[in-house]
Amino acid sequence: MGFLTSLIGSARGRDDAPKFRADEAIAYDPDLIAHLKEEHRELVTAFTAIKMAASECRFQELPVLLLGLKQTFQTHIMQENVKLYLYVQRCCALDAATSDFVFELRRDMNGIARTLVKFVNAHTATVPTFDTIGMFKAELDLICSLLLRRVHLEENRLYTLYKPA
Repeated sequence: MGFLTSLIGSARGRDDAPKFRADEAIAYDPDLIAHLKEEHRELVTAFTAIKMAASECRFQELPVLLLGLKQTFQTHIMQENVKLYLYVQRCCALDAATSDFVFELRRDMNGIARTLVKFVNAHTATVPTFDTIGMFKAELDLICSLLLRRVHLEENRLYTLYKPA
């Protein structure tokens, strides 16, 4: 469970928000939410492929699949940070509780991102074997579970805040 501790511990006490100038304009993108939801589907597909390869002991395929997941995930996080969070925080009239909710979601997502990257880096540097596949699958299941809950929260609560100013 050190993996879960690293997830929770790494997200605490840091402001991961990118810095921006007060005069920077952030435009509303009517296609953004549909694009982010499509990226969610791509992430689920990537996790499914990794789980299948691990279950079928196709260890040699895991590094490529993991690096693809990492790239897709990092692209998604960048899109959310730059286009979604900044827009919602700057352009939408949010009450204090909603502003706190958005801030916490962003901070927590950045913690999850660090955990996923750490997981991918560890398992591409040392590819799972028959001896270690159980631990790999347990960690993968944990990350997948966290991300699926997160996807549900984003699509049902966070994305509803994204509206034209």
